Amino acid sequence: MKVIIKIRYCPLLFIVYMDQIIREARKETKPMMVGYKNMERIENTEHVFADDIVITASSERELQHNLNIWNMAIRVTFEEDGKMDCELNKRIGQANRTYFALNRGFIEKKEISKKTKIRIYKAVYRPILTYGCESWVLNKKEKVRIGAMEMKYLRKVKGVNRLERHRNEDIRRALEIQPITEYIEKRQLEWWGHLMRLPNNTPTRKIWEARSYGKRKRGRPEETWDDTIKKIMEKKKVTIKKSERNGKGQENMEKIHQQLTPKEKQPSYTLLGLNNPVQMYTRELKLAALTS
Repeated sequence: MKVIIKIRYCPLLFIVYMDQIIREARKETKPMMVGYKNMERIENTEHVFADDIVITASSERELQHNLNIWNMAIRVTFEEDGKMDCELNKRIGQANRTYFALNRGFIEKKEISKKTKIRIYKAVYRPILTYGCESWVLNKKEKVRIGAMEMKYLRKVKGVNRLERHRNEDIRRALEIQPITEYIEKRQLEWWGHLMRLPNNTPTRKIWEARSYGKRKRGRPEETWDDTIKKIMEKKKVTIKKSERNGKGQENMEKIHQQLTPKEKQPSYTLLGLNNPVQMYTRELKLAALTS
């Protein structure tokens, strides 16, 4: 069982505050048995990444106990999240709000070039839609939902609608954008490479490689993150065993990583005297105001 906590602070204050909170909470929270690795018992009570906290427990009773401990430490609202749909709905909702915020004042402006709109797509819209995608396990239905949000922005940039029956592949090719599913797979492989480079004694590596215990539920086994990585590598004709064997060395791991995750071509802002897409966006808005 797990519960997601969302809190927001300035980065430095967040790090100092959460470090102290975790130290105090671990004294009273009850750990969850993850599995075994090399005959060693692997336990965990929480996972912390940026402003996300996942509290884990072996039962509802222990989870409630751990929540009470955390609730006494920090006054936040606890939101139960046990399925991928909840996280995906949140990502799509935030991306949709971003789209409507940019639509009239930016995307619909014909004075603003398509290149600038694509830069904002890469720098703002796509990161909001795919935040945390490194750990996602998506089915076909969820991939279709994410692809629809992607094409909602790209069709507006291209100036076409769904009634005109333009193929998604043609629109992406014209705008020089890779499919968002391929972008997510690239991010997942980058995270897999990061895990492979971690020392074997790190907590993250131990939890990832620990074997779970207990009886499996009846029915078809649920697809795991490892299964997702395996499918991506099979598509790219690289087996996990070969990658694990070659990944023991840092240099070999980097070569495999470059093969699996080719770098996407990034726009050069320095040639235009600009430092980032926001400055490009500001300049385009000024030009649009002068010509209107």
